[in-house]
Amino acid sequence: MLSPARLLGFAFTNADFLFEMDTGGTILFAAGAANDLVKESGETLVGQPAGKLFKPSEGVKFATFAKALKSGDRAGPFKLTLATGIDANLAMFRLPENGANISCTLVRPGARMPAGPQKDAETGLASREGFLAAAEKAGDRDALTLVHVPGLPELCAQLPPAGADALLQRIGDSIQTAGASAAGRLSQTSFAALAPATKGALNIAGKLNEAITAGGLIPPRIAETRLGLQGAGLSAEQRLLSMRYVIDQFAEKGRLGSHSGDLGSVFTGMMEQTQQRLAVMTRTVGDGAFEIAFQPICDLVTAKVSHYEALARFQNPEGTEATVKFIEALGIANVFDLAVAAKVLNLIEQEADAQIAFNISGATIASPASFGMLAAILAEIANWRRAP
Repeated sequence: MLSPARLLGFAFTNADFLFEMDTGGTILFAAGAANDLVKESGETLVGQPAGKLFKPSEGVKFATFAKALKSGDRAGPFKLTLATGIDANLAMFRLPENGANISCTLVRPGARMPAGPQKDAETGLASREGFLAAAEKAGDRDALTLVHVPGLPELCAQLPPAGADALLQRIGDSIQTAGASAAGRLSQTSFAALAPATKGALNIAGKLNEAITAGGLIPPRIAETRLGLQGAGLSAEQRLLSMRYVIDQFAEKGRLGSHSGDLGSVFTGMMEQTQQRLAVMTRTVGDGAFEIAFQPICDLVTAKVSHYEALARFQNPEGTEATVKFIEALGIANVFDLAVAAKVLNLIEQEADAQIAFNISGATIASPASFGMLAAILAEIANWRRAP
C-alpha cells in the first residue's frame, strides 16, 4: 500500500507547490514551497478560493482553465503570474478516481528541463528543440550556418550498425570542433550552428566531408550556407522569430542542397522573403484585410442550426492553412485573434440574434494584455445585447 509520504515524494519530483480544489474553486489541500510562491502557508490556504493565488487578471484565466477540465483531462503547463508577482507554470489534472476534485501543481519557470529531447543521441549534438532554444538567445552579432547532407541515411545504410554509429558520432564531433557557440541536428540530413559573425565561415561542410571519407564512403555534395542575423527594419523579437521560421522550413524541406549555384544567395532570399511576408502579414492582420466564413454548427438530434463558427479566410497564393501557420510561427496570433473578434463584434452589432463562436489561440490566453482586450470586446458584446 502506498503511503501519503511516498505519493508526495513522487509529486514533488516535478513540482514546487501542490494544491487540490473542488469544482467551486475552494482549496481542499495545499503543500510545498508556499513561502516564495504564495503569500500564505499551505494550512492557511485550505478553505480559501484558489483564484486568490493568482493576480486578478490571471485568476480569470485560471478559472477558465478549470471549468474546461473534464474528468480524466490534463491541462498545461500554463505560465501565469501569482499574487506575489512571481511567474509560475500551472498544470492541472482531474483524476476520475478523485471525484470532481482538480489536482494542481505550480513550478518555477526554468526549474525543470524544457519539454522535448534536448540532445540527439546519434551525434551528441543538441536536438532540433535544443538548438531552437539556443537560437532564440542569439543576437544580431551572431551568424547562423546551415548544412545539408543529402542522402545521409542512405550513406549510413551502406555500413554495418557499428560503422553507422561511428559515422554519426564523427559528424557530431566534427561540428562541435568547428568553433560554434551552439550546434544541433535539425533533421536526418540537416545541421545548424551558431557562432559570432567575427569568426567567419566555419567550413562545416569540409569537416563533414572528412568525417564521411574516414568511414570509407564517397561524400555527397554537401551544401553549407551562412547568414548574419541582422535584419533591417525588424525588432529583435521579429528577427529571432523570422530565424526560427526559416530554421523550421530548412529542417522540413532540406532542399537547399539540391540547388546548383550560389546557395548563400538562395538562403538569403528565403530570409528576405520571410521578413517581407512578416511585414505584409502584420499589416494585413492589423487592417483586418481578410474574410470571415461562417460554418453552421448543427444539433445532431434535431438537425437545427445551433450557432455559427467564424473561420478566417485569406485570399492569397499561400492559402488560409499556410497563412495561419505562418501567423502562429511569427508570433502575431494574439493580434490576429483580436482582429477576428473585432470582425465578429461588427457583425453582431448588425445581426442582433446571431450566435457566433470563434477560436482563440493559447498565445492570446497567455498574454495579459491580449486576454484583457479580448475580455473587453466580449464584455462590450454582452452589454450591447443587454441594452434595451
